[in-house]
Amino acid sequence: SYIVRQGGVEDNKGGERARAAYLAVFEANVSRMRNMQRGEAAAAVPEPVVKLCLTATAVHKALDELEKYDVISFDLETQGLWPYKDRRLHIICLSGDGQTAYVIPLQHPETAQSIVDDLPAIKERLSHLLTTKKTCAQRAQFDMLWLRTKGVRCRCSFDTKYACHILDENVPTKLKARSPEDAPGQVEMYLGVPSGYSLDMSHADTHIWPLRELSKYGGKDAAYTWHLRIFHLKRFKKEPRLLKLFANVTMPAVELFTQIEMNGIKVDWNYLDSLFNEEGTGESDKKLKEITQAFQDSMPACPTVWADDLPPMEPMAGDWDTDDLGILVHDGMGLPVIEAKRTPKTGLASLKDEVLLDLKAEVGEDEEALGFIDMLIDYADLRKDQAFVSAWREATRDDGRIHATYHMDGTVTGRPSCREPNLQQVPLSLRRAFVARKGWGLLQVDYSQIELKLAAWDAQEEAMLTIFADPKGDIHKATAAAVAGVSEDEVDKELRDKGKPVNFGFLYGMSSNGFQRYARYSYEVFFTSKESAAARDAFFEKYPGLKLWHKRRKNECSRTGEVVSVVGRKRRPTKIHSPNREERSYALRQAVNSPIQGGGSDITLFAGTLLLPELDPSEIIPVTFTHDSFLFEVRLDRMDYWEARIKENFEGVREPLRERLDAHIGVPLLADVETGTNWSFKE
Repeated sequence: SYIVRQGGVEDNKGGERARAAYLAVFEANVSRMRNMQRGEAAAAVPEPVVKLCLTATAVHKALDELEKYDVISFDLETQGLWPYKDRRLHIICLSGDGQTAYVIPLQHPETAQSIVDDLPAIKERLSHLLTTKKTCAQRAQFDMLWLRTKGVRCRCSFDTKYACHILDENVPTKLKARSPEDAPGQVEMYLGVPSGYSLDMSHADTHIWPLRELSKYGGKDAAYTWHLRIFHLKRFKKEPRLLKLFANVTMPAVELFTQIEMNGIKVDWNYLDSLFNEEGTGESDKKLKEITQAFQDSMPACPTVWADDLPPMEPMAGDWDTDDLGILVHDGMGLPVIEAKRTPKTGLASLKDEVLLDLKAEVGEDEEALGFIDMLIDYADLRKDQAFVSAWREATRDDGRIHATYHMDGTVTGRPSCREPNLQQVPLSLRRAFVARKGWGLLQVDYSQIELKLAAWDAQEEAMLTIFADPKGDIHKATAAAVAGVSEDEVDKELRDKGKPVNFGFLYGMSSNGFQRYARYSYEVFFTSKESAAARDAFFEKYPGLKLWHKRRKNECSRTGEVVSVVGRKRRPTKIHSPNREERSYALRQAVNSPIQGGGSDITLFAGTLLLPELDPSEIIPVTFTHDSFLFEVRLDRMDYWEARIKENFEGVREPLRERLDAHIGVPLLADVETGTNWSFKE
């Protein structure tokens, strides 16, 4: 009852945190209990036999035995997370039946000399095994990256981590608990394995576990991964559309993301040094110093009389933090404090981006105040850029490129996330720093207005579908004209730009108050409360089918607990039946937007994976995936060909979607392609 009880966000008993950590596990246990009642519960998987190969002869016998099986699971234990040249791939663990796991030491300090001497032949046999058999792994991108870097060819046909996520996005996808006190992973939830067999691998880059201990741990991982594949395949039998999505989008995307992680993207460090450097002589360094000096000159004197007659404190010489700037803006400059935007911990005035934009709205026509707020915004942007550059320096690998990692279980909507570093948040001001090598260029492709188009198709909104069916149709111009009460011929660029936040804001049913903030924070377009309400009325008068669509999707989710996207991905908002009105309202909004956002990402990924058989590394390589767009590095003499081919592939995706995913989309999907020598596509 402690976990089930619905507490609010400020629940001082910790119920909110407990639910966040354990509700998915609790639901999985309830599901297991129901299976037991129906007599469908499987017995706990027995502990596997782990066989450690201590000689080259033993390795070849193990590989002979594994060749007899149709499906091979594999797992690695490595020295750290990235395969630097001086980092070791300690062991590879393989299982063909889930009962026995074979461990082959490759670069562990205790690896036998006979194995070291025969390593080329062993790698060749491993390559044959892992490319001719069906294979499974837990987050295979990591294992394939290491194996390929170390000279072993491999592929993966089933990833248990992503299978778990696609079957239920609310359940933890990790393989196991790190300790008995940790929240359970898949082996505990689904296989009934007692927690606690895990080793502490948090310092794997510096601490090397003894071979026998490491082998027992890794061997179990491989064997349990084999069993998880069987378990998830049984679940997929009840979800045939999810299986199609997994087989035709997720697993090909595993290969594509492995290539992206291996390739990385080149960085122009000379350009970044011209902005920020250790000496503080960069162009942006100088701007920061100028703004900091302006802050110091404007700082008011401290009104407090020191009791001990100490001399006044000297002005700050370093960076200004939020509290210092708050004193300057609200005490020194006399600007208003947005009471609802005070920081929760200190109660001081917040200076987040959205608060500064609120201040701009509050001060009205005061040119001096507006100029000072703009300087604050510039300061915040420069500090963010500085932080990005510092993180990129730390993330750069020994080849001088940045190799980010991508996760397809990082969001509940199915959109991939990016980490170490997050290249999906690169500021536009710094994209100039990401470049192609000499003789190559960059090519970016994404779908034009795909969310609006998918929403129009899902809602069967006739006015929107008519606009999208017209090659000259412009949804932003049409909306701007409706909101402004003018003809489309009278809509100029400034007015059209105001149509964008209207479309993307109200598409999912945003309130007029929420839209006012959204337009201000996301587009820096300012609407009054009256204008926001009028824009909302005009939008739904122009596109009346959207309100009916919102109602249908919300009713569907309330009734079934889930909604399904056009490509078959399911979204199950966890708070859809919460008695807490705020939580339930949020879940209902997710029921409307998740199928569209997740569907758009899945379609983009699917289009990208269709190119896999054609990608020739001597001509083109994928280097990043950001939100719903791909970035390729292309040889310049082949740029024209690939620009046309990629555009053709993306715009011709509807027929493959229908054939492979039973996804019928009746609105044209148009692709935008940009090319250049750097990611800003400006010389």
